[in-house]
Amino acid sequence: MEISMLSILDFNVDFVSSHSCLERFVQITMANKKTKDLAQYILEITMLDFQSIVMLPSNLAVGSLLLANKILKNLREHHHSKTLLTLVKVSEAEMTPQIEYLLKLLKNYQKPGSQLMGLKKKFSSEKFSNISTYF
Repeated sequence: MEISMLSILDFNVDFVSSHSCLERFVQITMANKKTKDLAQYILEITMLDFQSIVMLPSNLAVGSLLLANKILKNLREHHHSKTLLTLVKVSEAEMTPQIEYLLKLLKNYQKPGSQLMGLKKKFSSEKFSNISTYF
């Protein structure tokens, strides 16, 4: 059965990841580079936490982008965030627990001796706006 399905699809099977969702949402919200880099940093931290595996990739991406906007106090991008929430059909109230979870993860992984040495080094470069040096 799987072979017939793949044959019909011409073996063109796509995988939706939180990273691909984030890339699309960054385009929709016209987020600046620093916001994108912080959202990506938050998103990559979720890959280290087992609890995030049950969350929808799109919700992780939306939550990380909303949290990045709040941390950086992007008032201009707040309007675009509302558009994004409408597009993915969730309310800000529904995203609040997810945003709180992401913020808790961000705080927990900033402690000395955490698993983030490689991730911190990656995001401390100019390429990623030195994002990890803010925390």
